[in-house]
Amino acid sequence: MNNDGDSRTEVLTGRESDGGTWRVLAWQERDDDLMTTLHYERGSARSAGGFGGPALHGADAVNYAYGTSTNCPPNVVARTAPGVTSVIAVLASGREVPLCISPVVARFGLRFAAAILPVNDPLAGMRAVSENGTEWSTENRVPLPDTVGGSGHGWQSGGASAL
Repeated sequence: MNNDGDSRTEVLTGRESDGGTWRVLAWQERDDDLMTTLHYERGSARSAGGFGGPALHGADAVNYAYGTSTNCPPNVVARTAPGVTSVIAVLASGREVPLCISPVVARFGLRFAAAILPVNDPLAGMRAVSENGTEWSTENRVPLPDTVGGSGHGWQSGGASAL
């Protein structure tokens, strides 16, 4: 993980079985605006998206953004409280996809998490678990259209509160 010199810090990276690669960048835009983006590449297909705002909203242990982009698979990127040890994307089919999660990134005092999601199985919600067993969950408000191979893109964000 590195710092690009312009205050953007690479906080997490991954490689998919199909050859796609992704990386998560974070940077402080203003005191109350932490930007977090996921950048995906596979061949000539590229996408980037994410969210900004407070590091965490109120009592939420997880803030996340879910998005799709033309010719790229859906993905989710999150930032979490330091005590969160796992984050799981719950899909419409009921399938659960664990997100890769970083150690606590000292610069931000947070963990970051991300996953590339399957096509045609939209995000239905998110779950997170802390080191002491506390669980948080949320339901996705509006399913995004599948745009892989189509045109358009979309992002939405949310947070997970304690059960």
